Amino acid sequence: MDAERLTRWFHPVVADWFADSFREPTPVQTAAWDEITAGRNVLVAAPTGSGKTLAAFLVAISQLVRQSRQAELEGGVQVLYVSPLKALSNDIERNLQIPLAGIEQRLQQAGELGSGIRAMVRTGDTTPGERESMRRHPPQILVTTPESLYLLLTSVSGRTMLESVRTVIVDEIHAVAGNKRGSHLALSLARLDALIGGSGPTRIGLSATQKPIDRIARYLTGEQPCAIVDTGHRRSWDLQMEMLSSPLTEVQIILGKFLGAVTLFTVMLGVTLIHVGILFVYGEPELGPILSGYLGLWLMGGAFISVGLLVSSLTRNQMVAGMGTFGILLLFWVISWVGDPSSGSTMTQLL
Repeated sequence: MDAERLTRWFHPVVADWFADSFREPTPVQTAAWDEITAGRNVLVAAPTGSGKTLAAFLVAISQLVRQSRQAELEGGVQVLYVSPLKALSNDIERNLQIPLAGIEQRLQQAGELGSGIRAMVRTGDTTPGERESMRRHPPQILVTTPESLYLLLTSVSGRTMLESVRTVIVDEIHAVAGNKRGSHLALSLARLDALIGGSGPTRIGLSATQKPIDRIARYLTGEQPCAIVDTGHRRSWDLQMEMLSSPLTEVQIILGKFLGAVTLFTVMLGVTLIHVGILFVYGEPELGPILSGYLGLWLMGGAFISVGLLVSSLTRNQMVAGMGTFGILLLFWVISWVGDPSSGSTMTQLL
């Protein structure tokens, strides 16, 4: 990892946290940080799991850390994160709370005062008590939805809280760009610009799927210039198949468990190295739960482990019996949901 580039983008403490947490920036992060640190409006198009949300947040966090080294941070929102989805908890935990906690820990270890950065969520589910606390002590980072942003802009206390915004991050921009919610959000962002004055805050748009991308960029910034960081929307695949010949020979039948163990070891090694694996098992109903259990035990040493089982041909009793045989304790049932590999978890699907 190029430490010099990291310190050019970030405060040294933030750069150290990133270097300790990741091997290197992803291509989209490298390209986005060049644009964001230059103060430009940016539209980022990249696959899910490429780190684009962290790319948007980390520059803003670094700027707040720099401010906190000069004087105590004042209340007032400087970073506004808008998402059309109310289910924000996973993204915010991974891309905001974990970096903030790690950075605070490094400041403590260096014998420095904490940054005092506070982040809060404002949606329709926010309680009156939380809203009052937010009004009295505004956070520096506010996470909200288009509708809640509109409501904030209609109140005196909300406008007072937002008049210090420097960066607006619009996530999942494709979900609103072509509908009435998007028109509503565009109006709210224009009102925010008028509230702040000048050219308004820097805007950063994020999405995995955006077409046509130049029109999405125009939607994000209107007549203002907008840099586009487009790393594509497809991931590269490393697809391998491990198959026994069919029909099985007598030797293969006798050595079936041994051959299965060898195949399983290969899969385990691949999943451990690349963090995502898909294992298809056909014609052996009792084998799915057993292999899922083995994978769970193999990977239990790591953090954020999730072993999923997606089965079309097994009954629940068969699966439970298979798990009980090997004392498997770690298993999450996944029927129609496939997790986001970017969360750091390992998802193994057995069909």
